[in-house]
Parts: sequence; structure tokens; C-alpha cells
Amino acid sequence: MGLAGFKCPSTASEPGRHNEFNFCINECTERCQPRAVLSAIAEANIHNVHTGTMLSATALPGCARKFFLSRTRDYFECPKDLWDAGRGSLIHGVLEGQRIQGVTVEQRFYKAITRGPFAPYVLSGQCDYYDPVLRELEDFKSMEGDGLYIILRYGIKDDHILQLSVYRWLMNNGHVKPAGFTGPVTPEAVLSWPTVNLPVDSAKLNYVTMRRVFSTGTTFTFTEKTDFKSPNGPNGGKKYPGEISRVRQPYSKGKPKWDITAAIPPLQLLSYEEVADYVAMRGPNLVRGFVDDAFMPPGVMHDKDESWQCDWCGVEEICQGIEQQQTAAQQSLFSEGV
Repeated sequence: MGLAGFKCPSTASEPGRHNEFNFCINECTERCQPRAVLSAIAEANIHNVHTGTMLSATALPGCARKFFLSRTRDYFECPKDLWDAGRGSLIHGVLEGQRIQGVTVEQRFYKAITRGPFAPYVLSGQCDYYDPVLRELEDFKSMEGDGLYIILRYGIKDDHILQLSVYRWLMNNGHVKPAGFTGPVTPEAVLSWPTVNLPVDSAKLNYVTMRRVFSTGTTFTFTEKTDFKSPNGPNGGKKYPGEISRVRQPYSKGKPKWDITAAIPPLQLLSYEEVADYVAMRGPNLVRGFVDDAFMPPGVMHDKDESWQCDWCGVEEICQGIEQQQTAAQQSLFSEGV
């Protein structure tokens, strides 16, 4: 169960058609993405370690119904909607190629959750980069060109702070999979693996664009163009949050250019206790559907603050069908006077 293939985009001759991976990679005559990209996305899915009830740091704050349906139903997604994850894999390829001695790169850590409702289950997270000398944890996020302005205006996303906080928690009395282990990743297996205690005093988020990398806790300068109707510079002449200064470059051909110096504040991690409380609160809601056949986890479709997730959800069609069934059942009960 899970991602079973690709769905044709709206520009295809048969929009929305479901296809097996092999067809799209080797047989399709109107391929929507390069074969290498399609193959890489398919391979990443085939080797995805997160199956069944295993939780990930990124799944914790997400939609519980999406988590459940994506693990228990076959679904299909357009390749273009899966590109964000594929783009991130390019960064991980760069990290794997670095040669700094003594650092930990692309290491997955595990904990077995053995207490609380619907336990036991496993939580894992993959650390991008850890420096034991600096005792610093780093994570890399790819983003579009305008992503920097989102960070400047709204700050670091809470989900990203939570994610790194969970990584640190997993690295404190967590476990690593032994080399050569090929069995199922069960709570019992995790508890038998080697234990690690890697101290983390600080953490850093590195936002990767196509032009450069912007990191939390640093000051940097970037150049922005404006039109001639904005004599006071970008953002309508208003300072961005975190902006330190702006200087217009000497006039040259084309639109005016401004050198803007700004700072992204350091990332403040949650405490171990706060992470443990969050896992205890969110974990049961995510895994309950696997042990309680009568329970369908709630979705976020009707949540005005979280329904934006539906626009990026691969199981939205399945979820809509469930919503229709639930609505029909409620109407039936109402008509019967129950």
C-alpha cells in the first residue's frame, strides 16, 4: 500500500489517468517529466522506510488522515507534485559527497514508543548533518526563489523547529540500525539496536535556493531589483523583518538594484520534555487507525487554518470519498430521527 504509480497531469491527453511506474518511465509517449526524474521518484518511494505505523518527525504535525490513508491505500500522484521531495534529494546527494572528518551525515535515528495509548510503535528521523565538535545539528531545506521573502516576513516555520527538536530528542538515548539488518523495523527490534547519546547544543536550518544558501543565526546581503515606481526600494519602501540596512547600487542599465542586509535569528529548539509531551499527544491519534478498525482519523479539510494541506495531498480523492460517505451516513441517521 502507498504510492502505487503516477497520475497524468491536466495537460495530458487523458488527465488524471492512473499509471504504473514502469509505464511512465519506459512506455509513455507523452512523458511529463524526464525519465531520470521519474525513475528517481519511483526509487525513493520503493525504498521509503516509513511504512505501517512508523512515525516520522515530519508526519507528527501533519494530517492524521493523510498519514493513515497513504499507508493503507494505493494512491497515485502527478510527478510534478512530487518534485519538492525530489529536489531535496539533490541536496542530500551533495551532503553525501562531502569529506569532513568526524561528522555524521544522513543518519537515521529511532526510538520505540512503548507507553501510552496504542503503543508500541516506532518514531524515526534522518539527521542531515551533525558536528560532534561544535555539538551542532543542521538541516537543509530546498525552497523556491521567493522562499527567502517568506522567511523574512514570517520567520522560521514552527514545523521546522519541531522537526529539528525531534531529531535532537531521537539522538538522546535513541537507536541506530546495525549494518546488515534486513528484518522488519519493530519496536522490539529497535530496542535491541545500539543506543546513541549525541549532545546537541545548537541547531541550524539551511535554506537552499538555486542561487545560494541562507542559514538561521546568520547575517547576509542579497540584491533585489525594483521598478522605477518604487523610489524607496523593495517591499514598498518598508523594511523586512530582520532587515538591517538597504543601499541602492549606483545607477546602471535596467531596473534599480538594492543591496539589502538582513539577519535570520537563531533557531530555538524545544526542550526534551516538550518534545516528549508532543509525541505523547500526537502519536496516538496517528496510529490509532491501524489498531482500531472502526476509527477513521480526522482530516483537515474543514479546518480553516490547516486545510491548505489538501492542496498538496496525494490522497485527497480518497479522502473526499470518505467525506461523502460520512456525510451520507449522517444524513441517513438524521432522516431516521436517530
